[in-house]
Amino acid sequence: MDNVSEAELEAKQRKYFTIAQVAELYQVSERTIKQLVRDKKLGCFYIGKQIRFNEEHLKEYERKFTNPEAQIILVILLSKWNKKETKGKSILKSVV
Repeated sequence: MDNVSEAELEAKQRKYFTIAQVAELYQVSERTIKQLVRDKKLGCFYIGKQIRFNEEHLKEYERKFTNPEAQIILVILLSKWNKKETKGKSILKSVV
């Protein structure tokens, strides 16, 4: 076996989301997601000029700004997202 550390393996398995994917996940416009980023309510990181989100950003937003039921729904959606291939599919179709 390769000498791959647990941290490296975890980093390879980590999922990143685009603005469009997050907007679809929350069923809001891309403009709304951009506004949440500008207002520093939704964390993100940049790859060049491109904005990306990871699960921790979404979970933190849910924890701070939503009710407990919405948090449970996000956990379910993210777990299904991670289990399925989504190439060419919408997020909502892949998690339902």
